[in-house]
Amino acid sequence: MNIAAVTWPINDVGGINSWSENFISGARKVGHRIQTFYCTASKKFKCDPNKKIRRGQEYSTLPAKHISYHPDMLKDAIETLNQFDVIIFLHTSPHPTKAQKSYPWYKDWMAIYNQSKPIKLVVFHDAWWERNNTWFFEVADSLNRIIIAQQFFKPSVDRYPSDCEKLIVPFPMDLEQAEHFRQNKKENTCYLGTQWLGIKYHEKFLPQLPKVEIPVKLYGCGIKYFYLRRDGELDKVIHYDHMQERLLNSDSIHDYFGFVDYEIALEAMSKCKMSIDLSYKGQINMTHWEPMLLGVISLVEERAFNDERCLIPEDCCFTYDLPCAASAINAVSKMSELELAPINEQAWKFVQRFDSKKVVTSILENL
Repeated sequence: MNIAAVTWPINDVGGINSWSENFISGARKVGHRIQTFYCTASKKFKCDPNKKIRRGQEYSTLPAKHISYHPDMLKDAIETLNQFDVIIFLHTSPHPTKAQKSYPWYKDWMAIYNQSKPIKLVVFHDAWWERNNTWFFEVADSLNRIIIAQQFFKPSVDRYPSDCEKLIVPFPMDLEQAEHFRQNKKENTCYLGTQWLGIKYHEKFLPQLPKVEIPVKLYGCGIKYFYLRRDGELDKVIHYDHMQERLLNSDSIHDYFGFVDYEIALEAMSKCKMSIDLSYKGQINMTHWEPMLLGVISLVEERAFNDERCLIPEDCCFTYDLPCAASAINAVSKMSELELAPINEQAWKFVQRFDSKKVVTSILENL
């Protein structure tokens, strides 16, 4: 099958890119031809079909070609997409920001949906499309299948006015790549790699760092990082900020590395004994699953299990209470490999369902 994977430049892309990278990899492994495109309102956009391009401090573009719905380029964009059998939109639409609305033709992205001929799928990564992408309802009749990236987003999709097929799938993950990372020797360190957003609760974790007895390696970026840096909270607890290239606190053992590309993040995580995710309101993050994939103990906030949309088996992870995160990290740091083996074994069995090749097949079958 010849597939066009179309996405839009958005902020806080985080797990959307991780999902997309694994889907694209899985599609190629099962024999599909797939080309990624960034679709923009402008005539130019910096991306490259052969490599990622760093954009600021928070994300990199996927390897991709550029198409545009600028009036001078819209016809060519649609003709390009019409050469494919299937279009999968990796995110619903551009966000209706002030910058987006500054273009007189800012709504013409809808023509990419409504005027292109191939079968069209879209991936929902949004719990509140009405809040962030209200205008997405205008292309509802052009969809053939909606892919729900996780159970947490199902209520949002249920509210979406489309009669097309709606399919919940697991996070796609590259098990072959994981086998390589699983061979890495584990250091007695903890990894934290989620985006720095309000729902990730970094502000509740940072004050506990002085009580953590092993190094915590903090990755990722987002608006919360800049607020905490502005308020001096990082200076109190972080040894070295690699994004600023600045020593903050010589008495600390914890370093901040900022945003890095996906492969580098996986490599860093795979060398840690454990990884912690701080969120607990039902939404499941890649940083819940990825440690299980890499032979790293996943620390999951216990309140996450109170939400019926949480699909993590408790025997696949180490549960903790966020106000006591430091104590949990210290406890796991003292556990032997033998003691942790049952958790790792159950986790590895569980993540087999995330095999990107199986996920891709389920997404594309019977189109």
